[in-house]
Amino acid sequence: MKIFQKIFNKSVLEQRRILFVEKANLGRSKVRVKFWRDLGVCFREEREKRRKTTEQIYRYAEMPRWIVDKIELGRCQRIGQAFKLAAYYGKKISVRLED
Repeated sequence: MKIFQKIFNKSVLEQRRILFVEKANLGRSKVRVKFWRDLGVCFREEREKRRKTTEQIYRYAEMPRWIVDKIELGRCQRIGQAFKLAAYYGKKISVRLED
């Protein structure tokens, strides 16, 4: 019940993120998967904030469309590609450790 009280007034992406964290028993591989998913959510939110389509992004960022899609879905594990997309947005990738 506590989980649903937390996510009631949140957006769909925030709801998914909260549910994933609540369910996760974080081992090494799950930490890696969560990192890439969270990074993908950040890229997707940035694209939506700028009101761009994936077609516009891959054209201007000079990246294949499938890589942009995989990064936003959290399924691409190539850090170089993530840095290239972050450079297109004019953003930096920072990582912090949490309990």
